[in-house]
Amino acid sequence: GAWQAGRVRPLTVGAAPRRPRSLWYGPLAPYSALLAGFMLLGAVRLPLEARGALYATFFAAIFVAARQTLTLRQLEDSRARLEFQSRHDALTGLGNRRQLHLTLDRCGSNAAGTGLLVVDLDDFRFVNEALGHRAGDAFLQRTAATLRGQAAALNGECFHLSADEFVVIVPATREEQVRAAGEAL
Repeated sequence: GAWQAGRVRPLTVGAAPRRPRSLWYGPLAPYSALLAGFMLLGAVRLPLEARGALYATFFAAIFVAARQTLTLRQLEDSRARLEFQSRHDALTGLGNRRQLHLTLDRCGSNAAGTGLLVVDLDDFRFVNEALGHRAGDAFLQRTAATLRGQAAALNGECFHLSADEFVVIVPATREEQVRAAGEAL
């Protein structure tokens, strides 16, 4: 969906495996069962009135199955949207504290190593006080976009924790690599 447009790239080193999407036959299962039952009943010799009732019942069942399939898809889309919103900051689109903890747990098993950089915007409250919250929000969005781009160039991931605090995680095996990543940011 459109809500995924701002999604950041996941950390490639030590990434958790993705859950596979449903196969093509998943949504077709109720229809195939109905069709098989209809064909089986259609083979039985029935009077014309009974055959008409059978056809009406079949089409009603198809309608119900279609409606249930649509409802299940909408429910899955809503669940995915809520899951995304629970892990990302609404203003910047970056991962939030929850997403940071999940990523750190995932990186904890990474044998290659991980660097953690904390970016704090000193005296940010003065921007809000002097220029207003709209200007402060715009500044945070531009800062987030810059940090996201820099983190992606370092094969890392960026998170927005609080009003003026960002965290960047980069894959690193030595302290010099983390220092170089900090200088690049």
